[in-house]
Amino acid sequence: MSLIRLGSFAHAIDSLTQLLNYEPGNTKALYLRGKCFMVSGKYQKAIDDLTAAKELKPSSYEIIDRYLEQARLMLLNKISSKPDEIAQNTTKYHKNSLS
Repeated sequence: MSLIRLGSFAHAIDSLTQLLNYEPGNTKALYLRGKCFMVSGKYQKAIDDLTAAKELKPSSYEIIDRYLEQARLMLLNKISSKPDEIAQNTTKYHKNSLS
């Protein structure tokens, strides 16, 4: 898909979503949209699409599993970094409100 090669992931996601509205079982579209979601930082959506693609086409599990595992790790990293960000923002807020 040329939109992906151009780095236009939001447009690629829109196009793939339109395709999936007509062909919900299109494994390649689910796989590609999952990769686009992952690059866009939408890890849960990536996991959902990649899991659906894996269920529809188990013979491609190795390739899909590689991206699925990567998306899960990135989601965990994103979640685990949130408490630090919240604490930092809270500290900044309290310092600013005391000034």
